[in-house]
Amino acid sequence: MTQEKQNYTLQQLLALEDDEALLQFSCPGSTLPAWPLIRTHFIRTLMSDLLYTSGGLNAAPGKPSLLQMASYLARSQYHNWINRHAFSADICFFTTGLGNFSKDQKTHERLAGYFASSYPKQSMLYQAQGDWTWWQNHHFSTILHATPFNTYLHLMGRLRVTATDWKLANAIIEHASRNTVSRLGYQLASGQKDTLKTALSRQLAAFPISANYHANWFSRHNTRLLFLEAACYGARSLPILHAARMAGVTTAEHQHGAISKGHDGYNVAPTLAASPSFRQTLPDYLLTYGNWWSQQSNMPVAKLAIGNPHLTESLKRFMPASCRNNRVLVLGDGIETQLYLDLAARVHTIAGKHGYNIVFRPHPLEKERLKTVPIPAGVALDSNGDIYASLQQATVVISELSTGLFEAVGLVDKVILWKTDKSRFAYPELPFPAFSTMQELEMLLLGGDAVSESTPSAIQAHELWQPNWEENYRNFVEKTIGINNKAGEMNGSHH
Repeated sequence: MTQEKQNYTLQQLLALEDDEALLQFSCPGSTLPAWPLIRTHFIRTLMSDLLYTSGGLNAAPGKPSLLQMASYLARSQYHNWINRHAFSADICFFTTGLGNFSKDQKTHERLAGYFASSYPKQSMLYQAQGDWTWWQNHHFSTILHATPFNTYLHLMGRLRVTATDWKLANAIIEHASRNTVSRLGYQLASGQKDTLKTALSRQLAAFPISANYHANWFSRHNTRLLFLEAACYGARSLPILHAARMAGVTTAEHQHGAISKGHDGYNVAPTLAASPSFRQTLPDYLLTYGNWWSQQSNMPVAKLAIGNPHLTESLKRFMPASCRNNRVLVLGDGIETQLYLDLAARVHTIAGKHGYNIVFRPHPLEKERLKTVPIPAGVALDSNGDIYASLQQATVVISELSTGLFEAVGLVDKVILWKTDKSRFAYPELPFPAFSTMQELEMLLLGGDAVSESTPSAIQAHELWQPNWEENYRNFVEKTIGINNKAGEMNGSHH
């Protein structure tokens, strides 16, 4: 609902869920609290009102054609059918499919693929559709596709909503909405509440179907350790984690992007953080890139800094700084595409006269959308599949929230944050030199090293990236399920 905007912090917004009564509503057939099924959707509805001028955090990315989706579904179903008895693995990685990239005519997965390649005979990927691109010639080929079941679950969530599901969804959303009014002074529009109730009723209807399916899936594939991308977000992850616990499977999430004190997926109200029942909706472990990231989350899970394999392995091919172009790389956020293109155009008016070339790199979620959006004059579109190929060509990186800002630390001459309500929300303590106006940006561009050892706000690379990712990963696997390092070394291969 459009109201006068206030500068809320995430911690202030989380007051709406700092309520034991909100955890008393349970998922069908279980004692798990149902609030996590809709939690991020609800909070992001508020965040979208407060922080975004277009799109919003719950807006769907650009959709492919029905023909493309049908083709992907048919291919994935056929692949699963011919491999229905082929794969069994101790370690399974459930991924979104958005991490795929092409290198040396092979399809690679930027996080799970490296971990899986450390134990190739004991690992498999269970991959969702990502942006509906059908990837072939996979470097790590032990893959099954989640799309056929996800499509079925999507339909069942709509067809099997009962009066009980709707009554429970209505009670939860109304309770949370009352908290929003009494604790934040903010009123959701009736249409927003209806959208949330519909979404939650479908999640409730799908919960037992998903839980039963995945419990059988883990048993059928002899899974002992599950890595679930975005497991801390709740929603569709909740029945999968519940199924894993029913099957005796250890669960973990590996970090896939930026974690900050303003990230609703990794920070909760004190009541939730202290709740044993809420703890049951989360993975057992959260494996982060480094200690700085672990410190940004208050999720009641065991956190382990393990490293960023994609960064580590990519940097082995990184060119010296002298080989780079005089280029400013603007990183998109996947949501407000036009806003970032406008930013890139304004950066061109300032930086272009100083000899900089401006390049816009879209987030994977907005690549489809860019096919119908005009690119401003003076701005080039980055076509590199791997962000490190883009970083090695840049001297300056600019964005609001992108993980790419952090990946550029120590690699790119200047890392600069676009200071907006969103970036202040995400990073209450700004991690990089920042600008609000083009004049401030020009000063940073011309003022020497914007990121240096002497800059108090600049994060150093050693705080972000734990070294020896492969050794750390193997130690974790040995600790949790007993596959020893020697086995990994005999079977392992670099990505």
